[in-house]
Amino acid sequence: MSALAAQQQGLLAALWSGSGQEPAPEFIAIQQDLTRTFGIKAYKNHASMLALQVLQAAYPAIARLMGPERFPAMSRAFWQAEPPNAGDLAQWGGGLPDFLARSEALAGQLWWPDLACAEWALHAMATAADCDQDRSTLALLIAQEPARLQMRLAPGTALLTSPWPLDRIIEESLDAEMLQPAVTARQLLVWRQGFKPCIRACVADEAAFLAALLAGSSLGQALDQAPALDFNAWLARAVPEALWIANQLL
Repeated sequence: MSALAAQQQGLLAALWSGSGQEPAPEFIAIQQDLTRTFGIKAYKNHASMLALQVLQAAYPAIARLMGPERFPAMSRAFWQAEPPNAGDLAQWGGGLPDFLARSEALAGQLWWPDLACAEWALHAMATAADCDQDRSTLALLIAQEPARLQMRLAPGTALLTSPWPLDRIIEESLDAEMLQPAVTARQLLVWRQGFKPCIRACVADEAAFLAALLAGSSLGQALDQAPALDFNAWLARAVPEALWIANQLL
């Protein structure tokens, strides 16, 4: 290991340490009129603020619900438990659902992990591939049998299952603590419309239909999995939503 790598690892160890122990002198360069303790404290404060800003951008609903006291404390704890392992901090934070599920402080508040999953799925839409619709391929629905067609959906399209109305918590700024879980799980759809990440509840059998399409099934096979789906009504909605992208021959 090079001397620079050793210095970097030592600094990171000091930043992620919860103790007040200061690093060895060679691990951090500071001006002569500053003590090593002040220097590492400044780095730790910066790391805490950075963690807070990154998680606020990815999880705005959780930040709102936890409030200005609990959310910063949670951000610091998560930073120390699962520090970034890549240069792009926008990609950091995907482990928060599991972290919240393990949290003793949130025991009994079962919506947090599900809400984190939904917000991370929306956050991930920002890096999904751009893709233009090909509306000329709608004619294939008339000219070809469903068994010979595949339907392409917006890149990054994902399905979530939760008893909590996550879409309403996120879109309508509802207070999760005032809501009760549904008796049966709700199916939620996440996709990107243009540059806008979107979330909504699925209509009858839509989740089964989309899951089949995402798994590579033909349109005919997907329709067989969703007998209650009104396909014409679904398509009339999916095209302007940019959920539907194109049809293609198998």
